[in-house]
Amino acid sequence: MASASWLLSVGDDTLKLWDHRAMTTVSTQKSIPPLTSLHAVSWSPKADCIAATALTKDKTCSIYLLDVGKKGFASPNFIDIFSDATKQPKSNQSICSITKVSRTLAVFSSAGSNIACARSDGQVDIYSRKSSSVLKTLPSTSSRQITAMCFCLDDTTLVAGDEHGKAELWNWTAADNSPRFTINTKQKRVTQLYQVPFSPSLVISTHSSGSVAIVDAQNGELAHTFELAHLDSCRDFAFSPINPFTAVSVGTDNRLVIYDMKDRKKLNEIVADNSLTAVAFFPNGREVACGTSTGKILVFDLSKGATVQRSITAHTSAILDLSFPPEMIRRQERASVPSTPQSNASIASSEASHHKKLSLNVEGKGLSSGSSMPSGETWDVDKGLRSDLFSK
Repeated sequence: MASASWLLSVGDDTLKLWDHRAMTTVSTQKSIPPLTSLHAVSWSPKADCIAATALTKDKTCSIYLLDVGKKGFASPNFIDIFSDATKQPKSNQSICSITKVSRTLAVFSSAGSNIACARSDGQVDIYSRKSSSVLKTLPSTSSRQITAMCFCLDDTTLVAGDEHGKAELWNWTAADNSPRFTINTKQKRVTQLYQVPFSPSLVISTHSSGSVAIVDAQNGELAHTFELAHLDSCRDFAFSPINPFTAVSVGTDNRLVIYDMKDRKKLNEIVADNSLTAVAFFPNGREVACGTSTGKILVFDLSKGATVQRSITAHTSAILDLSFPPEMIRRQERASVPSTPQSNASIASSEASHHKKLSLNVEGKGLSSGSSMPSGETWDVDKGLRSDLFSK
């Protein structure tokens, strides 16, 4: 299993693991010939392997797994989960041979036992890691390119966003394989989908039009839209591992945008020198790593405003992904988030008794910490920094 301190970066057909404290490389894995165009990378929930999409020599895409151990990348080769040995789903004999279909994207269920694999024909295969077979294929209402996916509602629902800004939702565990809902976000291409950590029924949807939407997967509705959160494509989104009501997004308009997800407000933004293509919160919930179109990793401390604290040349081309092992994220979320959805009043009451969380004070224009953080620690959201950081 990967170390909780490792940051994964992806670019130029290369995966790198970084010790985020020193920002030094721990392990590097270059694409294995004849694979090219390595992209759409996803950690397994236990951080013991990484799934990636890559092109083969016959120009079809497939999903490959790469083992990760205590010292870094453990396997010299990617394992194609859709090799000739992979079994055809018994319940769906009408689909074409699974070895002949390109798969463009893969995401793990939160338990890690299944992988949803988007197909080039707009359908989705649910692959079982235990049986090494496709459990079922989820049909689409239209032939379109799936651009993002995520599981939600305790892994019972799969959400798939497409090139037209729509989201289809399946209850994939039900007997009926047809989509349960199709939601039109009224935006352009979906670039990322993430389950909201404090509500298992809500999903964040980012778009090439620059907007950020919140989709209600339980009721099949569009819950909220941050219209034009970015002036160009919004490329990535991340929640703080300390306070899940604080989140950030990045876009090709060079902006890092900070949000209050509880009150659904934009708080502030930082403008970088280059297009931002990926983002990840550090474990302290204060620093964020941003990938750029030029292959750099920029580290911002949200307590210190727009000043770049560290700049590392990580790749020779645009960074496609930045992420920490999800096991670390889940541990911190369990310590800070109620286990069941609650009303705003209940959440506020729970926050008062959970001192490890950061509390949001919009009227006071600050983010202040509980007793587990240094005394007097406040984030001034108007200025984009904390005032009185370690005041006595």
